[in-house]
Amino acid sequence: MRNFVEGVPWGVVRIEPVGSSGNIPKIDPLRSPVVADDDCVVAAVVHPDISPVTISVLGEGDANRGIPVFDGHMDTPHHAVVIADLVGDDFIHTIPVPGGRTRVRIFMDDPREAQHIEIRFA
Repeated sequence: MRNFVEGVPWGVVRIEPVGSSGNIPKIDPLRSPVVADDDCVVAAVVHPDISPVTISVLGEGDANRGIPVFDGHMDTPHHAVVIADLVGDDFIHTIPVPGGRTRVRIFMDDPREAQHIEIRFA
């Protein structure tokens, strides 16, 4: 398990494969806490003026501590994903994942104002 505590500008966490095209889907947090396309997943979290956010990257065997908000797949030909703020200026973490097609699951403590998100890759 890896944990990061970040102030997340614009209240959006971005997850995409290393080498992705950079097309980021638009999110409306009032409609859904997570939006995804084939190359990118974005998750709405609290604004940094309210609280920092804990981002946990968990293994398949770890217990869930949040509400499931996303379960999908993305192509990961370089065996790694980037977890970052919307534009990658404030924080960026590279996480190794299985290559090919990777399952991505996201859990949140509160889908309306998440201060803790859990991300699982398989």
